[in-house]
Amino acid sequence: MLKVYNKTVLGEKHRQNDTVCQDWSASLCGDGYAVVVVCDGHGSARFIRSERGSQFAGEAAMECVGQFFADLKLYPEIKNSMKHEYKQRLDRLIMTVITKWQDAVRADIKDSPLPDPLSDKESLIAYGTTLICFAVCDEFCFGLQIGDGRCVTFDENNVPSQPIPWNDKCFLNITTSMCDTNVFDNFMHFFSEEVPKAVFIGTDGIDDSFGDDTRLHEFYTTLLGMFENGCFEECVNEINRFLPELSKRGSGDDVSIALVLRHEVNNDEV
Repeated sequence: MLKVYNKTVLGEKHRQNDTVCQDWSASLCGDGYAVVVVCDGHGSARFIRSERGSQFAGEAAMECVGQFFADLKLYPEIKNSMKHEYKQRLDRLIMTVITKWQDAVRADIKDSPLPDPLSDKESLIAYGTTLICFAVCDEFCFGLQIGDGRCVTFDENNVPSQPIPWNDKCFLNITTSMCDTNVFDNFMHFFSEEVPKAVFIGTDGIDDSFGDDTRLHEFYTTLLGMFENGCFEECVNEINRFLPELSKRGSGDDVSIALVLRHEVNNDEV
């Protein structure tokens, strides 16, 4: 049984400065699959509509992954070929997400023109955002990422790992983005026929609150333990209460988290 959850919280610094939340997240249990997304719109002055850009990126990923699994159901031979053709199929999925995001940005500009006339490239920059997407079904899982933030998975022995390769272009406050000219080349992806026990994805507001991978893994290990030993809804409520405090004590940034669990149903949830 797959269970999903996501939450986005306005960062403490944004709350104090009365600025908008630039993160966006979503989760869905579909027909035989689950998908989660987190996005982080860029904060500097160039990216004046990044809160819209992050939403458009997340919505594009959710829609395209949903269509991807709908196609698998209609054409079982695609699922059977994933092991040998996953790179080509994930490349096509990434290109579809990019195209849908760019179309949404251009439609938004048409409805609500930017304050200054800009070239198409400059217009995309105004909506700059990161994106992490992870999907799970019975036979395989995959992850897509551009920009910073982290994906942490757990195997059956509760050992954490970060399966999506890190892009070395992301360093300190520099990150790759949906608005990059070479956006396709900057995407990283992961595919495996070994489906993890749990998946956690988070924007850099989560990561920066812990400072290093060891402490971040400890945080997600603690959350996994909560879900394994308690009611799902009670655990979700506890995370909802904790995230604003995490931003306040940690990064001060917007924070977004999403997760997929292969969940054993407790008696009190039946």
